[in-house]
Amino acid sequence: VRRQRQMCIRDSLYAESVGRKVVLHTNTGIIAYYARMKEVEEILGNGFFRCHRGYLVNFAAVKSFEVGTILLKNGESILMAKQKFNDFASAYETYLNER
Repeated sequence: VRRQRQMCIRDSLYAESVGRKVVLHTNTGIIAYYARMKEVEEILGNGFFRCHRGYLVNFAAVKSFEVGTILLKNGESILMAKQKFNDFASAYETYLNER
């Protein structure tokens, strides 16, 4: 299970809260399970950012962003809360500088 979890983290694009489940969108498909976003946020760690109450995005998957939206490299877009924009921009810049 630990090995599977590590693979999921590396391949994860973003996590989405849907009802009582977390839907993890990965390069290889979708994994849905019962969890709280806070728990998933702690597991995924620093390479991810809580950009909205219902979304947690992998910095490695980000192509571009603007107020309200994050565009992913795979063409999908996810919501970003307007009040999270400055924190996201700062954290993303730090992520890029550490690569």
